[in-house]
Amino acid sequence: MKKLIVRTIVNAIAVAAAARLVPGINYSGGIIGLLAITLFFGVINLSVKPIISFFALPIKLITLGLFSFAINGAMLYLTAFLLGNFIIEGFWFVGIELGPIIINPFFIPAWGTALIGAVFISLISSFLNWLIE
Repeated sequence: MKKLIVRTIVNAIAVAAAARLVPGINYSGGIIGLLAITLFFGVINLSVKPIISFFALPIKLITLGLFSFAINGAMLYLTAFLLGNFIIEGFWFVGIELGPIIINPFFIPAWGTALIGAVFISLISSFLNWLIE
């Protein structure tokens, strides 16, 4: 039971950090809303993700596992679709100019925002779990 509570808190911190770092991810409801989002996201990952992962196994094998990022983004987007206090929307990337390297501004759609957010959540929660254990 203690491990479940710690994991939920770690995931809540990761979702809050992703909402803070990625411009198109927002939530409302304070800490209670954040915990509700985290619990719902956990339920989706425990129930829907294994089914999707099973049917996407050939694609995951072809892409050497990189399609798992797309599945994680889809689970995050599904969570935002089903919950009213969690919003994922597209945003404009402002671009980068570093000497000869120029990346022009472009629009990142909502699915791209979910993919970026899922990567951030995964990295942050993995790092925090590593610190705790």
